[in-house]
Amino acid sequence: MNFTDDPLLSQVSLNLKDSWITTLRAAIRTSLRDVGKGWFNIHETNWEVYQMSKMKKFMEMVKFNMQVGSIYFFLSYLHPSVILYENTCTCIVT
Repeated sequence: MNFTDDPLLSQVSLNLKDSWITTLRAAIRTSLRDVGKGWFNIHETNWEVYQMSKMKKFMEMVKFNMQVGSIYFFLSYLHPSVILYENTCTCIVT
């Protein structure tokens, strides 16, 4: 099965690359735009300060959660195919 030809997977991939990131970026900016200077300053320009800030930790957590969400989606997408192959193989091997 070629997953690049699957219209559902192609649409989800497009949404993950474009819509999800754009929506998440807008939500974070909207929520943190009035914070100003401090640990969650989205306008920080000093790299050393950013490296020590809570904003960096927050963004790493967001990235990790997006990766986990993507993994769970694709695993749930592939699960029915795996079950089908397992059932077919069990019949052939025994």
